[in-house]
Amino acid sequence: MANFFPFGLLSLSLSLLLLLPFSNAASPFLGKVNVLTQSNFDAVLSQSEDDVPMWLLDFYAPWCGHCKRLAPVLEELVLETDKMAVGTIDATSNRKLADKFKVKGFPTLFFHRNGVTEPYKGSRSKGALVDFAERMAGPPVAEVESMGTFVKGRGVAFVLKGGAGEDLEAEFFKVASEMQHEEQFGRFKGKGSPEICLVEQSEEPYCVPAVDKKQIQGFVKGNNYNVVTELSAETFSKMVNIPDIKLVVGVVKPGSDNDGTTKVIGEMRALGRSIRQDADLQGKFAFVYIDGERYADWVKGFDKIDMDGLPTVFVFDNKGGSYFLNGENWPLVQFLKSVDSGAVEKIKYDKASGKSSGFGALYDLFMENMPWSLLVLLPFAALIGLLIAVIFEDVGESGESPPSADASAAKTEDAPAAPEQTDESKKDK
Repeated sequence: MANFFPFGLLSLSLSLLLLLPFSNAASPFLGKVNVLTQSNFDAVLSQSEDDVPMWLLDFYAPWCGHCKRLAPVLEELVLETDKMAVGTIDATSNRKLADKFKVKGFPTLFFHRNGVTEPYKGSRSKGALVDFAERMAGPPVAEVESMGTFVKGRGVAFVLKGGAGEDLEAEFFKVASEMQHEEQFGRFKGKGSPEICLVEQSEEPYCVPAVDKKQIQGFVKGNNYNVVTELSAETFSKMVNIPDIKLVVGVVKPGSDNDGTTKVIGEMRALGRSIRQDADLQGKFAFVYIDGERYADWVKGFDKIDMDGLPTVFVFDNKGGSYFLNGENWPLVQFLKSVDSGAVEKIKYDKASGKSSGFGALYDLFMENMPWSLLVLLPFAALIGLLIAVIFEDVGESGESPPSADASAAKTEDAPAAPEQTDESKKDK
């Protein structure tokens, strides 16, 4: 009995060690939110390369409401995954670092892996971030047992199906490696000719023959969105920047008009499926819907839209800075064909073309009329010169000196300007 207790204590200690999170044993950077700055950023990332699978980097501003809501999500995230470390950077006090990564709004998220830093474009919910970490920790192409249950979340997945040869499999793996951070990729082996399939929840897989490398690349990059996507802060950038695509936008009121909302989204979903087989419209339009009350400020930028007549559908061409209204009340497919043929009037979208209001509008007007607009400043310059002369005359008489230039410069350095903000971030300031 004398040796039993020490052995029992040793066994208990080993058991407790096994129960401790692997992340704490693996790296000091896992299991907590790390504060990164200009002075430690490069050192921490290079020091952690051997024991941290990946970093999620959050550039934030202390005054940003969205950032404050994200902070507790990140605190919970680090306790649920050992596949990703989290670092936060105050962009207002680390301006050079924010400029290096071209941070324009807050919060801006990046992921860093194998020495490469890229924007994170997915959902910022805890569940989505955990799924992202797990997906990135695994192989670029997963083995698929069931097409119907492969997709996680609201995104899409691409699956290579059937008896593909080595060349096709190699190309699919290459594309998957490049886009693993955006979507899921899988291999569904079996008999039959090879196909490349687009898969999303609650939709039948959309499959086409997998012919060659170029076709696989084109299919993946040309169909990297849902049949219908909810337009929000998390999906906006991805959807409006799809190359050579116009957005079919349904503006709805989910809380107050469920019947109308359901009808509009249903029509867009049906047409989104059918135009994949339509030679005239295929690859020209993507379908989205947006809460017209929650994002009213953005919708009001399209000044011809009747906000009292929701739900409504219009077409937005972000690249051209214009939009199209269905003034003839055509069926949706006819409206899109008319937009495509040029039969619908193009309306300029002021905010997309860079116009401003208030002081910004005055500044635009001033710059557009240079150099003649400088004449407007001459009376003000004369008045300022007169005031300066009077001030220096008073200073000379009193024997006092104005503040030194060095003192003014020191105050400026203590309060660096924040990076440019997006419209959404400005609302929170």
